[in-house]
Amino acid sequence: MFFLVQYITSKRGKLLILCNGYTYFEYQSQSKHSGKILKKRWICSTHYPKGCRATIVMFEDEIVSINDNHTHSPLYNSIL
Repeated sequence: MFFLVQYITSKRGKLLILCNGYTYFEYQSQSKHSGKILKKRWICSTHYPKGCRATIVMFEDEIVSINDNHTHSPLYNSIL
């Protein structure tokens, strides 16, 4: 499967990931090494409270895992 990914800014100024029409926000950061965060977990920013468990996991700013199983339609059309 092909994923189109870009960083965008929310209306409140927070960093989001836009991936195939869905937005994700940074939920957890782990594994600090020399002050740098190595592992980041991003979760669905629109429907996580409603049970959507779609996630993106990054290690050293590279995507290592995407769970793109959303429980809702995308917020945006794919624009990339």
